[in-house]
Amino acid sequence: MAKESNSRVASADIAGGEHLDHRAARSRRLYRTFHDRVAIVTGGTSGIGHALCETLGALGATVVVAGRNIERAVEIARLIEERGGKARAEQVDVTVEEGVTRLIEHTVALYGRVDYLFNNAGVGVMGETINLESAHWRTVIDVNLWGVIFGSSVAYRAMARHGSGHIVNVASGAGLFPIGFTVPYSAAKHAVVALSVAMRAEAAAYGVKVSVACPGSVRTNVSRTSEVVGASSEIVEQFIEDGMPPSEAARHILFGVARDRTRIVFPASIRLMWWLSRMSPALWNAMCALHIREVRRRVAGTEPKKAAAAA
Repeated sequence: MAKESNSRVASADIAGGEHLDHRAARSRRLYRTFHDRVAIVTGGTSGIGHALCETLGALGATVVVAGRNIERAVEIARLIEERGGKARAEQVDVTVEEGVTRLIEHTVALYGRVDYLFNNAGVGVMGETINLESAHWRTVIDVNLWGVIFGSSVAYRAMARHGSGHIVNVASGAGLFPIGFTVPYSAAKHAVVALSVAMRAEAAAYGVKVSVACPGSVRTNVSRTSEVVGASSEIVEQFIEDGMPPSEAARHILFGVARDRTRIVFPASIRLMWWLSRMSPALWNAMCALHIREVRRRVAGTEPKKAAAAA
């Protein structure tokens, strides 16, 4: 009876707006997948990470809220526990390998295992590539790629020893098809997608699963706090204006994990763009060129002038 009650609560909290029977079935799947499991969420103090922590806590998972802002992590863990869940806060900078190793090893020491690692921490830099410095590239690559490499590598070994586990790397639609004005971000996210798919093929022999989430625009701090180089912040505001709420993104990710999807791509518009970029690269390139010209016109105000040809 307790499980059925919790399942109904999760149904109400997680999948509102869908048909009741379908909603209940999906919520039961989530409950069976995550209840009594141990999950680490990096970047767990805001945006998608925060939503993942809250939802996992409601499903009965033991949640490790990991982030650089320890005060915020403690607050989120406390709120999860006040609602009847189980959580603890850990401070981590995903760009520091020793810190990531300590986070995962400490979790294993406390609970005996790590069932899920959500590599979610991320940063963004937006603007014309011609205006970017190497420091911009390093910031994005260090967090968005090396952070995933460190977490995936340590968790993979721990999960392989245990014989089970699931690594979930949060990439982006920008990791499936190229997007102008986000070149470092897109490059890092493409690498995360490749890393995840390749690692999944290797890890299956050890009982370890790997998935990669590729959401579209989400109203998160990563979007709002992205550094904009050589252009107005309007470029970010336009990008996130129609983004989905983090809670919806978290729900998509968890449903995909419960189904053991390799690539969790959402919403439908992102799946369509991904399909188009593969089926008709020439058309996709033309659309990207039009988009870039429009953004330059509306945000920067001018088109770049080509250098005069040498006489």
